[in-house]
Amino acid sequence: AGEDSPPPSVAGEEKPPSPPPSVGLDSPPAEKELRTYDETSAPHVREHYRKMREQQSVEHVQRLRAKYSGPGRLGSVQMAPWDALEQLSRLVDVSDPDVTLPNIVHAFQTAESLRARGEPDWLQLTGLIHDLGKMIFLRGCDEDGTSQAEQWSIVGDTWLVGCRMPEELVFPEFNALSPDAAHPERTTETGIYAPGCGLDAAFCAFGHDEYLYEVLRQNDGVKLPEEALYVIRYHSLYPWHDACCYAAIESDRDRAMKPLVRRFNEHDLYTKRDTPFSEAELAEMRTYYGALMDKYLPPVLAW
Repeated sequence: AGEDSPPPSVAGEEKPPSPPPSVGLDSPPAEKELRTYDETSAPHVREHYRKMREQQSVEHVQRLRAKYSGPGRLGSVQMAPWDALEQLSRLVDVSDPDVTLPNIVHAFQTAESLRARGEPDWLQLTGLIHDLGKMIFLRGCDEDGTSQAEQWSIVGDTWLVGCRMPEELVFPEFNALSPDAAHPERTTETGIYAPGCGLDAAFCAFGHDEYLYEVLRQNDGVKLPEEALYVIRYHSLYPWHDACCYAAIESDRDRAMKPLVRRFNEHDLYTKRDTPFSEAELAEMRTYYGALMDKYLPPVLAW
């Protein structure tokens, strides 16, 4: 953990998140306007989730974990954290119904909201880099769903493969397409997992969360606290932190961490807006967050 800012308490009463204050841009969208997944959703959003549900399985997750972040697999791309952030200017998240600007804008929006709220500097940096795993497209391919054209193994709400798929997932009508549905042992509440084993012992649908978590875990010189890596790994697991699914699988540690993930999610979700930053704002943020990168991250990461 950072010496100047100890991790906040992660225990406490769970409550629905509320939008944070404006961070100097246009007023954030109302809560009811965000994350609308229904017949009014853009066709490309529905198609993304259809592919994601149809392709992700225990075997798919195991294969992509081994291919992209298994032992000895990181390092084909060597890149400074800030250069990796710049790669997000090349990516528009096709699963997101709320923004159409490149993902780098959302990264700054999240970080600036955490900064305005006075959160610890390591959590502000977590907000800036939480989606950096999406730059996996530099190593990806259409077949794996890890390219700019095919993003179904990069972005979107995740879930636990290997057990019953919750109806609380967005577009639950696509759940029946899952390859795991052909295995009866994967359709029960706990599926292939031991009760209470914890999220770390389970397999999330593969995406940018897991990839960045492994990059940060495996690289030397990363000084972010374990809470930061936990938030990064599970911030897209909406059925768990938003709908309280997987109670039979989560551990005491997961239950203690959930309030922190929810608190982070307030800033990840409610700051989205299609408004770019000015050049002056970008220059100030480069200076401020560049210093935080120097504090908590090595000069170059193996991706």
